[in-house]
Amino acid sequence: SLENRIKHFEKKRKIAVGSSSSPEKT
Repeated sequence: SLENRIKHFEKKRKIAVGSSSSPEKT
C-alpha cells in the first residue's frame, strides 16, 4: 500500500541521515 511505501521510505531516509549525520539533499 502507499502508506507502507511512505513508511519504508521515511525509515530508509532516517537511517541514511543518521549514518551520514547530514540530510541527503542533492
